[in-house]
Amino acid sequence: MQMDRRNVRDAILIITVMLVISIALFIIKPALDYLVKTYLVPLSPYIEYVNGAIAAIFVGGGGILILHIIRKNISRYFSKKVNRSAQNLIDLLVSFFMYAVILAIILSSLGIDLTSALVGGSVGALIIGIALQGIFSSIFSGFAVTSGGALKPGDVVNMQSWLFSAPITGEVMKISYLFSDIRTQNDNIIKIPNSAFFGNTIFENLGKYDGFSYRIQVTLPSDVSISKIEKNVAGLPDNTKWYFSASGGSTNTFTVIVPMKEITGLNDVADRINRAFNEAYWKAKSG
Repeated sequence: MQMDRRNVRDAILIITVMLVISIALFIIKPALDYLVKTYLVPLSPYIEYVNGAIAAIFVGGGGILILHIIRKNISRYFSKKVNRSAQNLIDLLVSFFMYAVILAIILSSLGIDLTSALVGGSVGALIIGIALQGIFSSIFSGFAVTSGGALKPGDVVNMQSWLFSAPITGEVMKISYLFSDIRTQNDNIIKIPNSAFFGNTIFENLGKYDGFSYRIQVTLPSDVSISKIEKNVAGLPDNTKWYFSASGGSTNTFTVIVPMKEITGLNDVADRINRAFNEAYWKAKSG
């Protein structure tokens, strides 16, 4: 019921703004014509330009006010229907369309031929489109990834890509138009372009910020038998699981899966696991 009242109120406000603009222009134009022809005769050749400028000011101001009302209603309507990234994209598209309409009306008020403007603008739009290709790619990539539920704020992910020198593990803090904020195990925030997630990156969802599993691989020389190392491994974090995963001739690789509560605890856990296996290796070798 409250939502219906808001919608009715906003609709009345939009109609009121349009009526005020129409009435104002209806009154101002003849009044200005009379003023110029009577008292400001030297400005008579420019009266159409003055009228156009005044109309552009009223239309531009009223259009921006109407756009603000529409955006507020769209945000309210979609707040519980889609995720934040989808809301941002819808808001961006509506704003782009509305600004284009407002600009077209302003140009028309100023006496500019829209056909010529569109022909000239198409070339400019092509150049701008090429220049902004990366930005548009980031916007739509962010929408594609989040709308499918693959990535959400609060997720802990491991990302691998040729774009990064090394895999990145972190918690997704925010997904905006162009960039996603990732909090790493070093407790710093890095910004990754959304376009990196779409086709360029393999990312594994490890869980949520309040509980996720992290996989660590430990490589040891193969001159000590696996069974001896297994007997000497001790001091691992609680509920840790591990297994022998590969042999590379001169090395043996163990995979350790450890439950985590905080992304910033990864460095300490990795240090503890590596030390435990290193001590197990040297105990087995010396024993």
